[in-house]
Amino acid sequence: MENNRSNKGQINMYSTKELARIKWTCRRGMKELDIMIMPFFEHVFPTLSEEEQQDFVNLLKVDDPDLFRFCMRQKIPEDVKLAQIVKKIIAYRNAQFARK
Repeated sequence: MENNRSNKGQINMYSTKELARIKWTCRRGMKELDIMIMPFFEHVFPTLSEEEQQDFVNLLKVDDPDLFRFCMRQKIPEDVKLAQIVKKIIAYRNAQFARK
C-alpha cells in the first residue's frame, strides 16, 4: 500500500485505487446507511489513525441489516473496535444534525 496525502493533509495508508474501492463499498443502497456512512468516509476517514481506518474498512464487511442496526443503535457490535467506529459514525452524524 502506498501512502497518499488526503485533501486535509493527513497521510493515508491506502492508494487512490483502494480509496475509490472503499468509497464504492460505502454506497450501501439503503438511504439511511448512505447518509451516515458516506459523509463519514468523505470527511472523517482521512483523519482517522491507520488502525481506525482499517476498523472502518472491516465494518464495511458487515451485512447491511446488521450495519443498519448498529448505526440506528438497535444493536452493538460484539467486536469492540467496530463498536468504537460505529460510535464515531453516530457522533459525526449527530454533530451534522446539530449544525443545521
